[in-house]
Amino acid sequence: MSKGVQEKLVRLQDNPFLLSLISPGATFQDYSPDSIIAVVAVEGDFGDWSAYFETPWTVGIVAEAGEKLPEAAAKELFPDWAERLKWRP
Repeated sequence: MSKGVQEKLVRLQDNPFLLSLISPGATFQDYSPDSIIAVVAVEGDFGDWSAYFETPWTVGIVAEAGEKLPEAAAKELFPDWAERLKWRP
Protein backbone atom coordinates (compact mmCIF):
# COMPACT_ATOMS: atom_id res chain seq x y z
CA MET A 1 0.00 0.00 0.00
CA SER A 2 1.38 3.38 -0.89
CA LYS A 3 1.42 6.42 1.34
CA GLY A 4 -1.82 8.32 1.32
CA VAL A 5 -5.45 7.75 2.17
CA GLN A 6 -7.67 4.68 2.15
CA GLU A 7 -11.44 5.04 2.32
CA LYS A 8 -13.91 2.29 3.22
CA LEU A 9 -17.68 2.23 3.46
CA VAL A 10 -18.90 0.44 6.60
CA ARG A 11 -22.20 -0.25 8.30
CA LEU A 12 -22.49 1.30 11.73
CA GLN A 13 -23.33 -2.16 13.13
CA ASP A 14 -20.02 -3.57 11.86
CA ASN A 15 -17.97 -1.79 14.53
CA PRO A 16 -18.86 -1.47 18.24
CA PHE A 17 -17.65 2.13 18.46
CA LEU A 18 -19.57 3.23 15.37
CA LEU A 19 -22.69 1.39 16.55
CA SER A 20 -22.51 3.28 19.85
CA LEU A 21 -22.96 6.51 17.89
CA ILE A 22 -26.64 5.75 17.23
CA SER A 23 -27.48 6.20 20.92
CA PRO A 24 -29.81 9.10 21.82
CA GLY A 25 -27.86 12.35 21.76
CA ALA A 26 -25.00 10.83 19.76
CA THR A 27 -23.78 11.75 16.27
CA PHE A 28 -25.98 9.26 14.39
CA GLN A 29 -28.98 9.10 16.75
CA ASP A 30 -31.44 9.13 13.82
CA TYR A 31 -29.57 6.46 11.85
CA SER A 32 -30.19 2.70 11.84
CA PRO A 33 -27.53 0.07 12.56
CA ASP A 34 -27.59 -0.75 8.82
CA SER A 35 -26.65 2.81 7.83
CA ILE A 36 -23.43 3.04 5.86
CA ILE A 37 -20.79 5.73 6.44
CA ALA A 38 -17.28 6.39 5.15
CA VAL A 39 -14.18 5.87 7.26
CA VAL A 40 -10.67 6.81 6.13
CA ALA A 41 -7.13 5.99 7.16
CA VAL A 42 -4.62 8.77 6.59
CA GLU A 43 -0.85 8.31 6.58
CA GLY A 44 1.25 11.02 8.18
CA ASP A 45 4.72 12.25 7.30
CA PHE A 46 6.55 10.37 10.05
CA GLY A 47 5.57 6.71 9.56
CA ASP A 48 2.36 7.28 11.47
CA TRP A 49 -1.35 7.17 10.75
CA SER A 50 -4.79 8.06 12.05
CA ALA A 51 -8.35 7.35 10.97
CA TYR A 52 -11.54 9.35 10.76
CA PHE A 53 -15.25 8.75 10.32
CA GLU A 54 -17.76 10.78 8.41
CA THR A 55 -20.48 12.67 10.23
CA PRO A 56 -23.70 14.07 8.78
CA TRP A 57 -21.74 17.33 8.34
CA THR A 58 -18.59 15.91 6.73
CA VAL A 59 -19.99 13.78 3.90
CA GLY A 60 -17.47 13.83 1.07
CA ILE A 61 -14.72 15.50 3.12
CA VAL A 62 -13.97 12.83 5.72
CA ALA A 63 -10.18 12.94 5.40
CA GLU A 64 -10.18 16.71 5.83
CA ALA A 65 -12.94 17.25 8.39
CA GLY A 66 -14.14 13.92 9.79
CA GLU A 67 -14.08 12.98 13.46
CA LYS A 68 -11.05 11.00 14.64
CA LEU A 69 -11.69 7.36 15.46
CA PRO A 70 -10.40 5.91 18.73
CA GLU A 71 -7.27 3.84 18.20
CA ALA A 72 -8.95 0.48 18.93
CA ALA A 73 -11.74 1.12 16.42
CA ALA A 74 -9.27 2.33 13.80
CA LYS A 75 -7.10 -0.77 14.23
CA GLU A 76 -10.14 -3.00 13.81
CA LEU A 77 -11.21 -1.22 10.63
CA PHE A 78 -7.71 -0.87 9.15
CA PRO A 79 -5.61 -3.76 10.51
CA ASP A 80 -3.04 -3.57 7.71
CA TRP A 81 -2.31 0.06 8.54
CA ALA A 82 -1.92 -0.81 12.23
CA GLU A 83 0.62 -3.51 11.33
CA ARG A 84 2.90 -1.28 9.29
CA LEU A 85 2.61 2.18 10.89
CA LYS A 86 2.49 3.65 14.39
CA TRP A 87 -0.70 5.30 15.64
CA ARG A 88 -0.75 9.09 15.71
CA PRO A 89 -2.39 10.11 19.03
